[in-house]
Amino acid sequence: MGTAICGRCGAWVNDRAWRCRSCGRFLPGAFGQRRLLDRAFNPARAHARVLLVALVVLYFFELFLSSVTGFGRPGGEMHIDPAPIGEVRAGALLPWDEEHARVLLAEGLGVRGQNAVGKSTSEEPWRLGSAMLLHGGVVHILCNGLSLLSLGAFVEAVFGPARFWTIFTLTGLAGNVGMLVFGDPYVFGLGASGGIFGLFGAILGWSMRRGGTFGLEVRRQLLRSLILNVVISLLPHVSFSAHACGFVSGFLMTWALQIPDVRSGRESDRARFVGLFCVALLVVSAVLAFVSAARWGR
Repeated sequence: MGTAICGRCGAWVNDRAWRCRSCGRFLPGAFGQRRLLDRAFNPARAHARVLLVALVVLYFFELFLSSVTGFGRPGGEMHIDPAPIGEVRAGALLPWDEEHARVLLAEGLGVRGQNAVGKSTSEEPWRLGSAMLLHGGVVHILCNGLSLLSLGAFVEAVFGPARFWTIFTLTGLAGNVGMLVFGDPYVFGLGASGGIFGLFGAILGWSMRRGGTFGLEVRRQLLRSLILNVVISLLPHVSFSAHACGFVSGFLMTWALQIPDVRSGRESDRARFVGLFCVALLVVSAVLAFVSAARWGR
């Protein structure tokens, strides 16, 4: 519970009050009225775990689509890794150019004729968001999940849960844009790696700003893990451009979001409204992916 200033009369009000006692304005603290924000970004909730549960649910969604779509797999047969066609149908990132997308679908995945309803990312821009929620196999989601839990817990504790969602979402989008701009135009992509590297970059930038013994120790531990992840980024079928763009954008967001060196109390309303927008963006992308998957082949 805290205080806010009424936007109409300027009186101090309880930030949870529904009406101002002086002028009667509804939600006088808006956007200082915090009941919804307090519930959405409760620091007692492990938000990285919530995100991981969503990733696992969508992974099973990919497996289901892979089994029912066919294209080389007997109908109804379930595998532990999704098929490429299932990943694309679930909302993977397709090439931006329509011609490149058509070549990928027809020649790379064997989707032709009536079934070739997957479109380019320029026609379905929601794929920029849905792709960061999908994974290409058990090893892929396992590695990303472990990294998400460790980095996410630190970011939530130091930056706050709203900034965790903001950094993951915006750097994930930056990573996908980087893949479209700098990557192979005839491949599709998916994975939370761009957002995870964004968390890496944000923590590194914060540790450099903070300085001191604690900042130095955080930076040392982070660099050890970062070196291993950079080596993984150079492996075949891994998008180095997505990882690099996610990392750089996360590093820059440390200053753009004005993340304090030491956080005390809850985050500002502005930071939490931005976080709420980012969560909504991910949810809308996932819903549109479901709708597109249901209309596949029609």
